[in-house]
Amino acid sequence: MLYNRRPIKLENLVLILILLLSIIVGTYQINDSDFWWHLKTGEYIIRNNTIPHYDVFSWVGISSKLPWIAHEWLTDVIFYMLYQLWGFYGLIFIANLMFLIFVALTFYEYKKYFITHPLISIPWAIMFVVNINGFFKLRPQIFTFILLTMFYKFLLRYINNDKLHNIKLTYKSSIYFAIAALLIANLHGGVLITFISVFLAIIAANSFNLAAGKLESHKLIMEKRKQLLLWMSVFIICALVNPYGIKALTYSFEMLKNPVLMDYIIEWKSPDFHLSEAFILYLCLVFIISIFICTIKKIRLQDFLLFGIYSYATLKHQRIQAIFLILMTPAVFYHIDGIKLDFDLGMSRKANAVLRSIKTFATEKRIRTALSIAAALLTMLSVFSITAPDDVIDLSDYPAGAMQKLREYKPERMFNLYNFGGYLIWELHDDGIYPFYDGRADVFVPIFKEGVSIDMGLAGCYEVIEKYNFDALLLHKNNILEKYLLETGKWEKIYEDGLCYVLYKSQ
Repeated sequence: MLYNRRPIKLENLVLILILLLSIIVGTYQINDSDFWWHLKTGEYIIRNNTIPHYDVFSWVGISSKLPWIAHEWLTDVIFYMLYQLWGFYGLIFIANLMFLIFVALTFYEYKKYFITHPLISIPWAIMFVVNINGFFKLRPQIFTFILLTMFYKFLLRYINNDKLHNIKLTYKSSIYFAIAALLIANLHGGVLITFISVFLAIIAANSFNLAAGKLESHKLIMEKRKQLLLWMSVFIICALVNPYGIKALTYSFEMLKNPVLMDYIIEWKSPDFHLSEAFILYLCLVFIISIFICTIKKIRLQDFLLFGIYSYATLKHQRIQAIFLILMTPAVFYHIDGIKLDFDLGMSRKANAVLRSIKTFATEKRIRTALSIAAALLTMLSVFSITAPDDVIDLSDYPAGAMQKLREYKPERMFNLYNFGGYLIWELHDDGIYPFYDGRADVFVPIFKEGVSIDMGLAGCYEVIEKYNFDALLLHKNNILEKYLLETGKWEKIYEDGLCYVLYKSQ
């Protein structure tokens, strides 16, 4: 018996291509120095059955009892449990699976625009995937981005739906927001302020009628505004159910006021558009502004507010750009309908004839064939991307070779390069050897500048070495302190490789 199989819709083919691109650009090596202390935190919590409120990994943090808000503690526990089950390869698989789910969740409902407005929607999808992939590492963001996408889509559907929820569904939705708040507060408490700001922007933008130039807003009926306020209240109250209470809510504000993060941590600095990494962000900003200018649709006030808030935040702190793109994607596709690309304007007869020939040639069958070939090629590339890395961990960025010597000498007051701290925690904590500081920059604000002075060989670094009475120094191979310290006769070099060297204080 013969069956007539329905061909895959063109928009589904394009979505498949976008998902294959997500696989190709995915993460297949662990190259984030913060990953190691996240993993060790999960192990610490499981083994000790307690969530730390003070530093437990750095010798200076332990001795000074430095406060630590481990606002990502639940993510750390999940990472360690997955590591116990499937090892590093399992963690890499989960990270890429979450990225694939995230991209599918972002673009599935907009896939029709891949066919109706391909010259706008497809470039945006490509820029979105390539840009956000850089932030989709084995960190709490793999949960945050999915939750934020679902959260914002739900709110948009609610305010754009003329039918009010019935009372049963209203209570059910409140439970969803309660669960979302509990998850976010414990998976990645530092982003709670983002979710609350989205609530506030939507409520403020839809509380009055506005028609000013291209801007517009429509006042929601009282019942919907009350419902939004109820959901926000439920969200905030449930967000307080975390090991640190209200501190998890105020954590983001503390970080934004922290001069150490702004001055020294790259992801907290403004994007440098002279660098290639920031070029795609620049294209995204231009793309969004161009859409707002060219669309014949009125610009929704909530889109304008979120664009203003998060474009400013992104230009001030580049780590915000992923959140910015997530919140702007619905705005991009909403305004695509208002953009009419008329290729006949200002063109010569010959140019118009060429365009008509292209339109005649580009039949659905030929487009489908071209997309199928592209899908096959991307599939091969994605398979190569998955199998290409020789090892899931690139140890060339970590002082792996120095571990044996450090275990042998067992320093009690070691200084280490900032980026080495997380790996030292993972490798040496169980041996009773603790680093000076690590990637938890918010914990080490009181000592951070002193540590950087040694990292970079700045003026006053010798006094810092004497102040803390270090008995070992783990430094980058390019650090200039080696020659001076060896000449003093108080230090000896016990290890050196192409990445780092270790000086040990002579007794």
